[in-house]
Amino acid sequence: MNTARVTGVAGLLLVLAVAVWSLVDIRPPAPAGADAPAGEFSAERAMRHVEAIAREPRPMGSDAHDRARQYLVTELTAMGIAPEVRDAVGVRPYPADAATPVGRVRNVVGVADGSDPTAPLVLAAHYDSTPTSPGANDDAVGVAVALETARALLARDAPRRNDLVVLLTDGEEMGLLGAEAFAHDDPLAVDGGVVLNHEARGAGGPVIMFRGSAGSSDLVRTYGAAAPSPVADSATAGVFEFLPNDTDFVAFERGGLSVLDFAYVQDSAYYHSALDLPENVDPRSVQHMGETTLATAAELAGRDLAAAGGDEDLAYVNVPPGTLVVVPAWVLSVLAVLGGGLTVVAVLRARRRGAVRVRRVLLGAGAGLLLVVASVAAAWAYWQLLVTVHPAFGALPTATPYRPVAFHAGVVLLVATLCAVWFGLLRRRAGADALRLGGLVLVALLAVLTGLTGPASSVMFVVPLVAAAAAAATLPGPLSGRPTDLVTVVALLPVGLLALTAGWVALDIGTGTGGLAAAPSLTLGFLLLLPLVEAVWPPPGRARWVPLVLVVALGGTTAAGLVVNTVDATRPVPVRLAYTLDADTGEASWSSPFSSGTAHAWTRGYVGEPGRDPAPGANRPDPVAPVGPARPAALAAPELTVLDDADDGELRTVRLRLTSERGARSLSFVVDGDPNRVRGLVVAGRDLGPGGAGHAVGARFHVLPADGAVEVTIVVDSDDGPLGLRVSDIDSEPGDLAGLPGYTPPPDDAYLQHAQVAVTRAYEL
Repeated sequence: MNTARVTGVAGLLLVLAVAVWSLVDIRPPAPAGADAPAGEFSAERAMRHVEAIAREPRPMGSDAHDRARQYLVTELTAMGIAPEVRDAVGVRPYPADAATPVGRVRNVVGVADGSDPTAPLVLAAHYDSTPTSPGANDDAVGVAVALETARALLARDAPRRNDLVVLLTDGEEMGLLGAEAFAHDDPLAVDGGVVLNHEARGAGGPVIMFRGSAGSSDLVRTYGAAAPSPVADSATAGVFEFLPNDTDFVAFERGGLSVLDFAYVQDSAYYHSALDLPENVDPRSVQHMGETTLATAAELAGRDLAAAGGDEDLAYVNVPPGTLVVVPAWVLSVLAVLGGGLTVVAVLRARRRGAVRVRRVLLGAGAGLLLVVASVAAAWAYWQLLVTVHPAFGALPTATPYRPVAFHAGVVLLVATLCAVWFGLLRRRAGADALRLGGLVLVALLAVLTGLTGPASSVMFVVPLVAAAAAAATLPGPLSGRPTDLVTVVALLPVGLLALTAGWVALDIGTGTGGLAAAPSLTLGFLLLLPLVEAVWPPPGRARWVPLVLVVALGGTTAAGLVVNTVDATRPVPVRLAYTLDADTGEASWSSPFSSGTAHAWTRGYVGEPGRDPAPGANRPDPVAPVGPARPAALAAPELTVLDDADDGELRTVRLRLTSERGARSLSFVVDGDPNRVRGLVVAGRDLGPGGAGHAVGARFHVLPADGAVEVTIVVDSDDGPLGLRVSDIDSEPGDLAGLPGYTPPPDDAYLQHAQVAVTRAYEL
């Protein structure tokens, strides 16, 4: 083996070792026991709270919800914080296309006074769950972390300047209702404050600070410096700005509070699942979240929080050992331009030496772009193939199975196979140097584009580019026939540190969705590593074995993933079923909202082909789902009473009382016709504003009072003609389906992730 090959092999192994080191570095710490010092966080102590409240679903308004709230009040009282249960009406903090979620919430609020408060320091989590999940991870862990963190802070001798607020919100799962109510009119939120919000989208993994509110750069720096093992990536935060992801963060930020959002996301098959039980919580993740929150809160407790905003645009990323590197975002813009310039220099130097032609380099960049597109398409097709072979995978939450590691390795091997085939086919036709410099040009174009338009999201591209381009521009470099040098190897280490690491971490989002994010990161990393790939590439007679070996490995890992991810009682799949009775026609139907509905034989016993879904949905103006006929049940329809109807010649104001005669837990209504006709809408005293595209044309009120009624005021133009409404009362717990004609519970290998019983009636006023 010649020197170049030895250096290339060692270089690739070193790059991979750096990537593995980066992944190992962000693993959550070992959990602390109940005997940990009083002023420290203990996952074992926190898990006692999880065990106490997460043995059964606790949707807002349920008996289990009431029991959980009483437990929290008792625990806060025991630690010396006098809690209050604050009743309010919350509204989802952003517009809906149909029925805006509204509801009566009961937030649990406890305050420990500071010595000289500047603004409240709020430890927030939501204590409700979905109607079908015990919610141990989402969000009993967040609640437990808030309680254990508050206890540890109070046990310390260090003085606290600021008021410490434990805020356990209600109604998050139904539309961030409790957080919105707090931000809207709670006295503690009037003068702003800092919120550390706790969430989970899985059952383990490192706790990520995945976004901060606008103007929170000082908080991000504080977190990075204070937390013992901070995990954050400004690229992730940048992506979240464009995604409609719901956590209480949204309501807090829109209410003017400064917020950091924390969550863990691995093992996301448990998300909103019947298996989201205490035994499926990773105590290491609890410890990581608790240590992070305690250290950050302890630092903020003594700060002037009124001046702790900061409008600086930041870029940040993890590097081992345990460091969050934070820089102004403009630094990435400068580095992007520098990397682009160095790339141009590298290409021109190679051209002057006669190594390549610029045209071939540009063709190499185009070929690299096609490879990136092909890798994304292949990752998508891989998941579709898995769903075809194993249809139950299509129903899994977050498009990931219970044991996803083999499939995640499959995505990596699939991308590697494509890259090997691409390089093997084009190496002699286009030339290794043209491909290497073309890959550098492609990465430079992407880096400059992201570095100038969204620098906080460009770390993964920019830093590896600058190092690789600097080596290519200043050294003889690994051009054809030249040995691979050690400096080039060192210059390519950021590829493993950032690009390859980001590719693997992206898979935690879910095998189906995460693969789409992982593929381009892995492919661009490969393009930057072409100097090392060229050095180790075997001669023509043996080169064909590279993709063959990768294909065999891909088949093996995929087969292993299918073997360990069978569907049974220990790994059930979610099913969805809704029963809707039309009181006007007397007809009833089954539907499977928000899903294909046909993946499981049990569901196919109720529904068939897709059609218009009659089930009233919170935000679905024209829903489609698999539907099927049902036998009518003897269920009373909701009633509408006109309390007042006034018309001043321009606007008609109708005040109504809607009542669930059968005692359902929520009521929904939608105004028929053009949404722009709704000039004003008030529900239970909360003004939802006018209608229109993307705005409220109705509402769904959760947790009806004892009389089952809610008051509504609708304002429309006088000349709009009759006012038509579709009114529905709705129950959403699995037990509500019991007793309906023709219903039998799902088998052990399935669980109800969505259950609904609704009775609808149309009114014209």
